[in-house]
Amino acid sequence: MNVFFEGIKELYSVLGNTNIRNKYVKIKKNGIIYYFIVNPGMVEQILEKDNDKKFLSGLFNISNPYENTRIEVYVICFQANKQDKVKIGSYDERISYLHKIDSQNGGIPLPENYPYLYKLYLNQLYLCMNDNQMPNNLFADYSNKKEIAWFNTISFVEFENDFFRTYNPKFYKPSVVKLKKEIEKESIVRLIDVAEVLRPKEISEDEGWILTSNGFKYPLNRNEITKKGKTNYKLHKGDIVLTAQNKFYLFYENNNDDLYCSPFYYLIRPTSISPEYLFVYLQSEMFQIILNNLKNGMVPLRLKIVENLPIILPQRDDEYYQRCFELSFFQKMNYLYMMNILATIQKVRFLIWS
Repeated sequence: MNVFFEGIKELYSVLGNTNIRNKYVKIKKNGIIYYFIVNPGMVEQILEKDNDKKFLSGLFNISNPYENTRIEVYVICFQANKQDKVKIGSYDERISYLHKIDSQNGGIPLPENYPYLYKLYLNQLYLCMNDNQMPNNLFADYSNKKEIAWFNTISFVEFENDFFRTYNPKFYKPSVVKLKKEIEKESIVRLIDVAEVLRPKEISEDEGWILTSNGFKYPLNRNEITKKGKTNYKLHKGDIVLTAQNKFYLFYENNNDDLYCSPFYYLIRPTSISPEYLFVYLQSEMFQIILNNLKNGMVPLRLKIVENLPIILPQRDDEYYQRCFELSFFQKMNYLYMMNILATIQKVRFLIWS
């Protein structure tokens, strides 16, 4: 059996109903170690427990192979000998609604029940790792170039020296790699270096005013804010909210005694960077390309991914960016005003060098 189908089956049997983020399956075949995981952030932890000396040779996303779940599975491959290239691939379409589950097979999907292109993708991964056959990208519709699976390679040295190194293969999509190289020409840091990244939790049955996307307007319209259970984070001026749909909102109220961040959002609280600059940078065309390639449908980005997002440091004083934001969002009261500027310039450098 193709080791990728085998790993999907074995992982299904160990996931259970709790702590799935810490579960994984290890399969060793033909000198290659395959780790089937649902959380790329735990790779370092796995490697600390495993004393075998090995080198990364493959990073693959195999989408969500289990019916009626949002569980996304990754396969991380290692070999005893260092390889010149790390092979990378990702199946970017969700497939759970496309295949049937054989009720006689304990709810585990059978290979023959998967869509043709998904089976082809898994077979290509096997040949890629075992016969060094680099596959072509897969398209659901060649006439419209609707790409559903892609492949890439980067040098092992490039991966090791990557400032934003991650075991998430989507971070190494060719278009993202190209943009990262452009960004790396500037002064860059991780988001966690310049801001706290917080995940609010509901802590009380007592109701409080919870900011949701309906209220993402300037000035804030409290008539569109609803009362729900309070969370553990009140909003402060300068806080940036990130939704599951990758929308950002800069909270800009001077006084707030009763407005809380939704438990379904990330709360980004700048510590050493202009909130106004960070807000507009996060919405720039350049940054959005990276962000959109990391997300998985409507599922929120993982905390580790958000913390490690690349941020170009500003080159102007905070007052400059404050004026830019206030002129764009308050005096004009037109969200599209700043977006039109970004579309015209097409690069975030206008905020840095202008």
